[in-house]
Amino acid sequence: MKKLKEFIPIVILTLTLILTPINVSHAVETSEMGYIAGSGFTSLIYTPIKGAFALLLGVTGGLSLMATVPANKSDISIELVNLGFGGDWWVSPDHLRGKRDLKFSGSS
Repeated sequence: MKKLKEFIPIVILTLTLILTPINVSHAVETSEMGYIAGSGFTSLIYTPIKGAFALLLGVTGGLSLMATVPANKSDISIELVNLGFGGDWWVSPDHLRGKRDLKFSGSS
């Protein structure tokens, strides 16, 4: 009997979610779907390259920090890290439309 009491709310919730009408008034146009899919596929290539670049500059900035801290020039190391980790991490549909520029690195 206890199992049945635990099972009934799950069945009710499942049926509610299945039988609830879906609002299709916010349907996405076909061209918009193309931009979304294109940005997704482009991001699959762009994001790992950006990650490798950020990792390289992060390690370089960390190593250079050991040399620049004693000379009170840690700004150089921080700038390297900001260059690597700044910028866009994925390609959005606005980048493909030309509404925004794709920034690979951060501002220096």
